[in-house]
Amino acid sequence: SALDCVENIKENPLISKDLQFTVDQLLLPLYNNMALARLKLRQWDDAVDAASKALQIDECSSKALYRRGQAHSQRGDWEKAEADLESAVALEPADLSVQRALKDVQQRRAS
Repeated sequence: SALDCVENIKENPLISKDLQFTVDQLLLPLYNNMALARLKLRQWDDAVDAASKALQIDECSSKALYRRGQAHSQRGDWEKAEADLESAVALEPADLSVQRALKDVQQRRAS
């Protein structure tokens, strides 16, 4: 697939740092969109994997943290969900969707 080709370019030790940065900038939204698609398909493990790949590129991607948190929540992994969602809230404190997701996880974890 095209994604495999881009990932293979990224892994090549001979590419320049500039090209590495460009490849990362292409991959980040792809992984975030893949995570969202996997969430919609209820493929929680694949959503976690895609969001985690996005976070390997940008550990401060609130979108990836939110989506991975949602996937962890759907899997019933409340501790991981809460950690991701707390990080997402810290990065995007005005995002009401993330705040609601965190509150929901905290309530489920408490019960």
